[in-house]
Amino acid sequence: MRGGIRSFSIDAIENTMLLDKDAKDIDREQLLKQMQSGYGIFGGQAKATAELKFSIERARWVQHEEWHPDQKGTLHKDGSYTLEVPYSDERELIGDILRIGPDVKVLGPASLVKQLKDALQKMQKHYN
Repeated sequence: MRGGIRSFSIDAIENTMLLDKDAKDIDREQLLKQMQSGYGIFGGQAKATAELKFSIERARWVQHEEWHPDQKGTLHKDGSYTLEVPYSDERELIGDILRIGPDVKVLGPASLVKQLKDALQKMQKHYN
């Protein structure tokens, strides 16, 4: 990854140094592809697409949110909502799913469902 495109949180920068080098010019399309393919703070090419189904109550809000520029949403006749969102790293996505709790169900991919189940089992051990 050395020499590659990276993203940093401004509030995490502690020191700066002025260099005698010009900034690197990066093609806009390449930059967007690298930085916006994944979900949330994680850049890189999307490795999968999560399919999330939201309850009727939560659907009222989620259908108006942008989780990702390339998301696809479907409002169902029963009022529930399915959101398809690409991701390159599931950590932030799993955190958002856990934050929403019982108002969302992960329909796929199977690897994401497994990671979520593992996280829930680990959490449950804290309360047994």
